[in-house]
Amino acid sequence: MKIMKKNPRIALFAGVFDPFTLDHAYVINHICGDYDKIVVAICLNPGKRTLLSLEKRIEIINATLDEYRHNHPDSGLSQNTCEICVKEYDGMTVDAAIREKASALIRSCCKTLNDYGQEQNLAEINRHLAEIRGYRLRTRIITAENQWADVVSYRQIQQLCSLGEYIAVRKYVSNAAYQALMAEYMRQYFERSFTFLWTEDKRKAIWQKIYAAYQNRSYHNLAHLAYMLNWMSIYNKENKKISKELIFAIFIHDYIYDVIRTDNEDASFAAMAEYIPQSWDRQLIKACVLATKHQAPAQTPDEQLIADLDLSILGCFEPEVWQQYEQSIRQEYILFNDKEYYQGRKDFLQNMLKKERIFQTSFFYERLEKQARQNILASLQQLQKNGF
Repeated sequence: MKIMKKNPRIALFAGVFDPFTLDHAYVINHICGDYDKIVVAICLNPGKRTLLSLEKRIEIINATLDEYRHNHPDSGLSQNTCEICVKEYDGMTVDAAIREKASALIRSCCKTLNDYGQEQNLAEINRHLAEIRGYRLRTRIITAENQWADVVSYRQIQQLCSLGEYIAVRKYVSNAAYQALMAEYMRQYFERSFTFLWTEDKRKAIWQKIYAAYQNRSYHNLAHLAYMLNWMSIYNKENKKISKELIFAIFIHDYIYDVIRTDNEDASFAAMAEYIPQSWDRQLIKACVLATKHQAPAQTPDEQLIADLDLSILGCFEPEVWQQYEQSIRQEYILFNDKEYYQGRKDFLQNMLKKERIFQTSFFYERLEKQARQNILASLQQLQKNGF
């Protein structure tokens, strides 16, 4: 048990944290050596609806700090004994600081004069409010000096997601936060896409089935759907309107995913076929789902598009995203030992390179083909280096 000092140094880091970001974790890492206890205080505003529930935000904060420690074993968060606890509060932040016996409020901002000036003004107001209460309280303003250069606020993250730019958000949040965000925004996307097709209760029931199927996977999860839908949105800006059938096919194409089965796509369609409205083209949906087997060239434009969307991760331009993809696939095949897995992975990657074209549509071929081949070659070279 940790014994608290007689006069512990306590800081309060307050915010809505909807979601908690990697920059927030950086701030805590930056200051944890200066305090005995840091209270991460989630501000509650009953009059304002948040994207994520309080319980989910608490879970994300703890998971993000754990992920930060894991990825940065030599960081202050990993080395220091500072106690970090997560609490919620309503009312004035100053009153929350007084209750926690904090001597400092922690704020983060980017390095622009305008933002820093606003934080200084807020610091003066909080100092004065504390003074009125007979309490001494200072504010520490932490400017962004880390690899994310400028602070990306939770509002900006929500705005990017609302615009369908899900891929860009991954850089700024932990895996736990990203999965939670994608679960919420994929739910919204599904609701928005199929508003008038089923009753509200039936639509929610279908979504719950999809959510339950995808949520606990390492790669073929809701973030994978978000990646596909993000690229579909980019494609849609320059090409024809996307059919409801194709969107539904994207949502269900990995509904069944078992690493030891060879009929996942067939099983996925069969499991969800009962929910297809009679007015829809069932054969189109089935053909699109089966196209994600990637066993033969797709026959129609819709089949080619969903096949390319499914493989779009191969052409990612960010090295860290490619590394995360490789790690996630390995985790998904954890049942296999290294020799079995890496031989299968090697075969898959080599088969991709043997194709005349990895991407079948001209849109994706022109944008991602070259990068995909570079990524695949780099992975094959790494496998060879590791003796596989």
